[in-house]
Amino acid sequence: MKPGDLIGNWVVDRTLGHGGMGVVYAAWDERLRRRVALKQLLPEVLGDPRRRERMRREARAIARLDHPAIVQIYDLGEVDGQYYMAMEYVHGLDLSRVVTRARNIGPFPIPLALFVVAEVLKALDFAHDRAGENGEVLDIVHCDISPQNVLVSYAGEVKITDFGISRAAFQASEQHKVIRGKYAYMSPEQVEGKSLSGKTDLFSVGIVLYEILTGRRLFKMRTRDETLARVRRAEVPSPRSYRPEI
Repeated sequence: MKPGDLIGNWVVDRTLGHGGMGVVYAAWDERLRRRVALKQLLPEVLGDPRRRERMRREARAIARLDHPAIVQIYDLGEVDGQYYMAMEYVHGLDLSRVVTRARNIGPFPIPLALFVVAEVLKALDFAHDRAGENGEVLDIVHCDISPQNVLVSYAGEVKITDFGISRAAFQASEQHKVIRGKYAYMSPEQVEGKSLSGKTDLFSVGIVLYEILTGRRLFKMRTRDETLARVRRAEVPSPRSYRPEI
């Protein structure tokens, strides 16, 4: 897609990012006169019914999560064979970019780090306890909490995004045996392909907080196998060894 292209009622403005399943664009809603984030399935996966179903499940999972710290979904559809999902546009940066820019100033402020993480925890608490129409807990687990999936708006809002690989979106039993997410932010049980709960997300949040405060990667190594081995051991040096004021 290029600027000016039309998908349904959405006019593409620019590319925001790429993922394993699709491309996310900044787009303009001609009907309601507002900016949106438009996620489109990559051409190479359009012919895979399972991947199209993942997108539908992602949309349904997010649609149940009406919370100010969770990116909202507006629409899901297909136009001329193009599958898209229109989501809330957050005018700001992802946490990874915020942290990178902060390095030019000095250590990341501790109160700001705690504020961001507290907002993420509020959103996850809501998602983990969310119930369906029949009152049963939906048992949603994000499974991919990382700085890239935490958005910080210029107005000071914090929102988590991308429930596309959440356990709610992959309920087939065989899906739990596949490692999904960013290796360096996984929990040991996720790496082992075991049953997941909300504790998996909390472990990932802990990694994010550790790295924000210390400016160092906790489990990330040069290779995938080395990273996964460190996650399995889950050895966490005291952050005070890098930043005594913590």
